[in-house]
Amino acid sequence: MKFKTKSTGKLKTMDSIYINVDYGNGQIPVIANKRKTDSVFIPLRVDENPFTEIYVGTSKEAITSKIKINYTTASEYVSPACGIKRIYENVSSTVITPNPVLETEQNQTQIIDESKTHLFLLF
Repeated sequence: MKFKTKSTGKLKTMDSIYINVDYGNGQIPVIANKRKTDSVFIPLRVDENPFTEIYVGTSKEAITSKIKINYTTASEYVSPACGIKRIYENVSSTVITPNPVLETEQNQTQIIDESKTHLFLLF
């Protein structure tokens, strides 16, 4: 995920970013970054659930934006050493609770290559 300013559409560097994810047992912190950053990598759920909920804030005390990422999953064999990897298709996102994240912007609807940007968070 990368960040943009909604009014200009330009990439944004965050002074701090805090992200919690609900993997099925309540929110757990996955990012607590007090340094300037322009992107984050958030693992999605690997079970059969068709969505992952993430919570975003600009301070530890205010993790208030709720974003639901919907998808369908498939498994792909990689090799005997690596085994199987999860592929996410039909990816879409919805901001359930805005502030500080106002909207999301999809860059791709499939997550096959983890090195690409798939979603922008608009502040």
